[in-house]
Amino acid sequence: MAVVLFAQGGSSRVQHVLIVSADGLHAVDLARYIQAKPDSVMARLSRQASIYTNAATPLPNSTPGMLAFLTGGTPNATGLMYSESYDRTLSPPNSDCSTRGTQVVYNEGVSIDPDAEDSGGGVDPKKLPRDPAHGCSLVYPHQWLRVNTVFELVKKSGGSTTWIDQFPGFCDYVKGPSGKGLDDEFAPNSHTPGIKSSIESTIQQDDKRMKALLNNIAGKDHTGTRQIGTPKLMGVTLITVNVAQKIAGYQDTDATPTSGVTQGMDYLDNQMGRIATALK
Repeated sequence: MAVVLFAQGGSSRVQHVLIVSADGLHAVDLARYIQAKPDSVMARLSRQASIYTNAATPLPNSTPGMLAFLTGGTPNATGLMYSESYDRTLSPPNSDCSTRGTQVVYNEGVSIDPDAEDSGGGVDPKKLPRDPAHGCSLVYPHQWLRVNTVFELVKKSGGSTTWIDQFPGFCDYVKGPSGKGLDDEFAPNSHTPGIKSSIESTIQQDDKRMKALLNNIAGKDHTGTRQIGTPKLMGVTLITVNVAQKIAGYQDTDATPTSGVTQGMDYLDNQMGRIATALK
């Protein structure tokens, strides 16, 4: 995972920040792309940017990586090692809390319909673990998180926030412990059957995320039907590069890209161009 930050401000004080999370993108992918295509959008942006060449996300998967840049915390601080975990203090979903210890699943599986692109409408309360120490109450992803998120901090300071991701469970984390850290969210389910079957089908879904993001940049909600003002903090996760890596792979262990990976990188580069143009 790589993160690109766009910061805007008329003075030394930043007024707006936009986060672009490119799922699966490695430092070597970016370095090779810039070298091969010095006139690309990412190459031009890199000449004005700070690039952290020794950065790494916490293992083992993208969930703690996402939380690392939204909270500043490692799994030791956030309490989350993986999108599927186990908690000895909580009780199983849909139970009376007579027993303690349960699997905790906050990925696409916690959705009402894990196969539907709209996830059936969001997180399914029947699939959430329960807290016997607090009246057997439901525990949403944001409540399981041990630390604050930058989105909740912006909200508390009077700013507005939006986030676009892969499924509702991930968006719920972003809201922070209070659950109030987002003004607007959008999360088309990337695990819908067929979405990751080809690079082209993944691009079609990422295009939906991009449309929502461009609406946010224009000061609207993700649907484009309601004025909310340009968010102080907004962001999106794009998945095409990740899927291209899994479908097409690399030519060798030096990460020489195949045509499929280059296709994914070209798509990302085009989207960075769209974002830069919209911000201007």
